[in-house]
Amino acid sequence: MFRGAPESDVREGLALIKRAAEEGAAHGLYMKGYLMRDARLADIETVMEVFKRAARKGHKNAAVEVGTYYGDGFHVEKNVEESERFFCMGGAFGRAYSEELHGRPPDCSPQPNQE
Repeated sequence: MFRGAPESDVREGLALIKRAAEEGAAHGLYMKGYLMRDARLADIETVMEVFKRAARKGHKNAAVEVGTYYGDGFHVEKNVEESERFFCMGGAFGRAYSEELHGRPPDCSPQPNQE
């Protein structure tokens, strides 16, 4: 199933990710979204919502994923403002991606509502 890993180990790992996501753990949510996307287990809107939840909980990679989707217009309507907002949540990692994608650093001044 996963590069020669025993199926029982894979199932156990997936169960742990699912439980972590259900408990609202940022990394559990990120991994759930990542697996849902790569295994094509859900539509992109559902995956984006999972990544957004993880980003709002502080997961930098999830924030960069969402920022990239909005910045590229990948399966969602292109939205530079939303892209930069999520890139800012991604910290230095996100700001570097934003500058590469948009040709300038994002404005990461505090926003009234990050939800």
